[in-house]
Amino acid sequence: AFWLMRRLVSRSIQTFVVPRTHCRFSAQMSWPPSQDKVKEEVNSILAKHAEAKGKGTGKGKSAADFPPDVALTMYAAHLLVRAAGGDSGAESFEAPTQTPFMDAEVKGALQFMAEQMKDKPDAKDKLSARGMFKVLEFLKEQNSEDPDVLEPCSSLLAIAKL
Repeated sequence: AFWLMRRLVSRSIQTFVVPRTHCRFSAQMSWPPSQDKVKEEVNSILAKHAEAKGKGTGKGKSAADFPPDVALTMYAAHLLVRAAGGDSGAESFEAPTQTPFMDAEVKGALQFMAEQMKDKPDAKDKLSARGMFKVLEFLKEQNSEDPDVLEPCSSLLAIAKL
């Protein structure tokens, strides 16, 4: 158990020592996720939505039907909902129904979403759909001491005021 703790501590220290200038998401080593992970999650999301609409598991859309940045945005949005304590399969987010969490992947997803939505004309509509602004508000509240959460959440929430 000691060696495991030592590895975890040394990895977390390395995360803070690495300058952010090397890579866009260097502080979040688990971001971006692998293409396979994104495809698996997006296919799962699409299957749940098709099932909810009564379309069964026939030949609907799959992750392959979306450009990689769109699939990654879908993945990130659903990850943020789960991190805030929501059910990513729910129609919209009102309040946490599960245990919230925060990790490097979620922080990477937040940073990605902030960069992805910046200067997009339809960003406000996309972020207001399904209660994403509420997700961001809960993430800020749940992680009120963490600038890696507060900064991207604040920049995304600023879009709501445009």
